[in-house]
Amino acid sequence: MMREPEVKALLEQAFEALFPGFLMSLSRKQYAKLRIEREQYTARDTCGYDEALLMLSGCGTVITNVSNQRIVLFIESGAAQRNPAVAELEFFDHSITITTWAKEGLIDQKTAHRALQGIRVLLGH
Repeated sequence: MMREPEVKALLEQAFEALFPGFLMSLSRKQYAKLRIEREQYTARDTCGYDEALLMLSGCGTVITNVSNQRIVLFIESGAAQRNPAVAELEFFDHSITITTWAKEGLIDQKTAHRALQGIRVLLGH
């Protein structure tokens, strides 16, 4: 599973891609200070790696995939799809563990929770 510094860097990279340019630098600094929320779910006897990768196409941008082991992707989530989330799917013999992370600000949008729910729906859980 990814550690918080790696997730933080990915979230800030996604935020910068959503809001590029010099005028947004103050917003990016504020975003960097926000807390990271994490949600996790384990599904037993579910689809395999190839099927999950196919089901997730169109859900987000795949960052990393290690065949039959792991998929990491960006998901545009939150209000107006403007709060990025990172999702990691880890595949084991008879289960998948799905972990999502997102930054939350003054208004708790439950971005990580909603990203996790979206993936569960796509995978039929």
